[in-house]
Amino acid sequence: MDDPSFFGEGNFIAMLPTVMNLKGNNDQFGFAGTHEYTLIYAKNKTLAKINEFDVDEKEVMEKWNEDEYGFYKKGANLKATGTNAPREKRPNLFYPIFFKSNGDFYTTKNDKPLSKKDKIIYPITDNKEMSWRWSKKKLNDENHNVIVSLNGIYSLYKKQRPQLGDLPTKKPKTLFYKPEYSSGNGTAQLKEMFEDKVFDNPKPLQLIKDILYLTGNKDATILDFMAGSGTTGLATLLLNQEDQGNRKFLLCTNNELNGVGSKLAKDNPKLKKEEIGICQRVCYPRIERVMNGYTNLKKQKINGLGGNLHYYKTDFVNQVRTDTDKRKLVNKSTEMLCLTENTFNKVLEEKNLYAVFQNSEKITGIIYDEDAIDDFNTAIKKLKKPLTIYIFSYDHTYNEEDFENIANHVEVKPIPEVILNIYRKIYKKIRKPKQLWKI
Repeated sequence: MDDPSFFGEGNFIAMLPTVMNLKGNNDQFGFAGTHEYTLIYAKNKTLAKINEFDVDEKEVMEKWNEDEYGFYKKGANLKATGTNAPREKRPNLFYPIFFKSNGDFYTTKNDKPLSKKDKIIYPITDNKEMSWRWSKKKLNDENHNVIVSLNGIYSLYKKQRPQLGDLPTKKPKTLFYKPEYSSGNGTAQLKEMFEDKVFDNPKPLQLIKDILYLTGNKDATILDFMAGSGTTGLATLLLNQEDQGNRKFLLCTNNELNGVGSKLAKDNPKLKKEEIGICQRVCYPRIERVMNGYTNLKKQKINGLGGNLHYYKTDFVNQVRTDTDKRKLVNKSTEMLCLTENTFNKVLEEKNLYAVFQNSEKITGIIYDEDAIDDFNTAIKKLKKPLTIYIFSYDHTYNEEDFENIANHVEVKPIPEVILNIYRKIYKKIRKPKQLWKI
């Protein structure tokens, strides 16, 4: 078993066949594929909690009865309707059905009753000869799927058996399905916003929303390493709106050209890659429009959901070796510190000396030059929220006395050591001897 602190074999929870296309993909060999797989792992299975869907099972089950074959409810009348219902259109489906005194029914090859006492009914509507929906053979073979109603006259109805997803339960099923999970919904949802097909095979919004909901944590940070069209970000925003959650999301993509982008590049060779890559053409503008509002394909104005959106690019940097490298690393790591502290709103800045960021609850101060400590302390006094200070230090130390007059400071952290510790963990995982990630 793997270390329980990491997503590994020992923390596997479920592999869910996820129905994305009830019609089936006829391009596959031998079988029309209807599903993909959703793999569920936990960071630590012993601590994991899986939420349950909000379903009123009592209300749902009041609509259904149960027999030895399973659940059913009253379906369509066995007498056909529509343009093909008249006897002359379907003569083979015009025949008598016989009823015994105990309510049992049957048909015969010669259309004669087994007993003169048995009742006889034909598919007649408004004195017009019509037809049955089922053949004699099907009626005899599946008499358990028929409901007999007696209200002066005998009437027959199909027992409607539940289709996939018709009997929802609070606990998620191992077969993951809702009609909204159809892969076509993802494409339609994007077209509503962009008025064109801008991405191949986007994930359906409801599927991602349900997966996020099942985590049960309204304050979770959602990380999507293959962001694609940004469905995960949109699902997070909508879920927060529905249950007053405070979830955050990080979406990562390499801004590659998907199928649609490749066609645009071919048709418009003057376009730059960043103009038609996934992130800048689809993912980022999609989330931006959802936050700020937009006009959909039907020319309807859709109100924005609000929120903060920031766009960062990543790159590789060499391992930090010299003092110059350390200084360079710190100057390029402001965004990562803001991500770490969740403070993005800049309130103070002296270029190359210090910067201050905040959110509604706390403040982050970053001191790039030790000689700017006094100026920083003077500027920060008017801000009263809890304060975390990052200060550049070549030897990873700092003087506590420099900050003793700042009453609201919570912690002081030397940089780049804090950043380097993060990189060391990444470095250990990816095992690239000459490069480290930098945000």
